[in-house]
Amino acid sequence: MTPLTDPGVQLAVKGVFRDVLPEIILVGTAFLAFLAGPFANRRWLWFVVSVLGLTGAMVVAGVVKAQLPDVPAAASILPDGAAGFVRWVALISAAVFVFVSWPEVNRTNSAEYYGCLLVAAAGVSLTGRANDLVTLFLGLELISIPTYILLYLPSQARPNQEAAVKYFLLSVMSSAVLLFGVSYLYGLTGTTNITAIVDALTKAHDPRLTPDAHLSPLALVAVVMVVAAVGFRVTAVPFHFYAPDVYEGAPAGVVAQLAFLPKVAGFVALARLLGLVGADPRHLPFDSSTQLPLLLWILAVVTMTVGNVLALLQDNVRRMLAYSGVAHGGYMLIGLVVASSLPEAKGATHVGGIEALLVYLAAYGA
Repeated sequence: MTPLTDPGVQLAVKGVFRDVLPEIILVGTAFLAFLAGPFANRRWLWFVVSVLGLTGAMVVAGVVKAQLPDVPAAASILPDGAAGFVRWVALISAAVFVFVSWPEVNRTNSAEYYGCLLVAAAGVSLTGRANDLVTLFLGLELISIPTYILLYLPSQARPNQEAAVKYFLLSVMSSAVLLFGVSYLYGLTGTTNITAIVDALTKAHDPRLTPDAHLSPLALVAVVMVVAAVGFRVTAVPFHFYAPDVYEGAPAGVVAQLAFLPKVAGFVALARLLGLVGADPRHLPFDSSTQLPLLLWILAVVTMTVGNVLALLQDNVRRMLAYSGVAHGGYMLIGLVVASSLPEAKGATHVGGIEALLVYLAAYGA
């Protein structure tokens, strides 16, 4: 019996596709817009198609349940509570953005605009469910690539072009740093499964499990690279400097998406990679007072301070809101600091750092 004909493998594959069916609907609707848009580019038509696609994804997300009661840790998709929360945040926010952007969309680019918006929403939802480095990177790129187009489409004035080029170049650099960091994690553990990576790094650091326990310094280098790459998406200082120019030059509807969707995906991706969410939440085995939590704490304090101080100095409302978004990124980083410093005890009923972060993200989006 080959692996492809193994009933267990077939059931697992069906479970994975069933679990990402809402994202498939969003991407399929976007493909329809991209393919048929040049032949029937009517603003009202693609507005209605986008609303129908989002409605279908919401119905499927609410009706279809994974039939695998115990999802294996080796699965590339984890349908846990955090994943469900992020999915609904992505779907509801995308529906709001479809209506908010109506005045900015014209008949020449409506299909492309709404298609990119749906792909970005699918990327956020997929990032929230990713338990594999490849799946996680795919979800993040599904957000970044449509954003380049969204920044350029509504208006081709010089400020829009400048905003699109700045965001494109810095986003590509961020993706390269992220790939460099996750390549170290893969090299150290020999797997792309995030749960397996966290387990391997934990065993390498725990003397009770490994007599000669010694965590390679490259693990800390990899995590620092990941934090730096994700810092661009969540506008953490010093990776924030693109935000004021992009906020000032881009259309309001696109700025709203740019201020929210990458933040959701960035924080959820960072929580996944640090092992703070999943079937068995824990923190990566770094000293809580001198390494990773301290780095996140410094980033949070500097981001909150710089964002608020520079916001007070602005005389342009767009730039002021950009620095306000930077400060909010610092507030959200505190949730990761708490989660990485104080992992939840088994059976604890208190609200932890990740729960607080997810609630804050939803409130920030509103």
